[in-house]
Parts: sequence; structure tokens; C-alpha cells
Amino acid sequence: MFLSKTNRGETTYYYEEITSVIETKRDIYLMLGKNLGIPIEKAKCTPQAIEFLRTLKSPA
Repeated sequence: MFLSKTNRGETTYYYEEITSVIETKRDIYLMLGKNLGIPIEKAKCTPQAIEFLRTLKSPA
């Protein structure tokens, strides 16, 4: 489970809801559907956090 905080509020998601992970040079997107994703700026992440997010690409 993880929490997404924005200026509009907070939402709780479960890792099982992630359908895919897309990584670009600057960001990682946790995709919750075809057109719904949570952007994460890699510049604001620790190296350990980035490695963890990358593991979410693999099927359980």
C-alpha cells in the first residue's frame, strides 16, 4: 500500500493495482490503468527508492 499526496488531497493505492511501470530519463510512472498513472520525479528519490520502484515492473 502507498499514499499519493497532491494539492487536491490524499489517496491510498495498493501495489496490486499497478498495471505497469514506465521509466523515462527524469520520471517513473506507476500506471494504474491505460490512461492513469502516478508520476514520480527521480530527482526527488533516493537511489534505494528508485531501485524499489523498478522492482515493481516485475510480475509477482
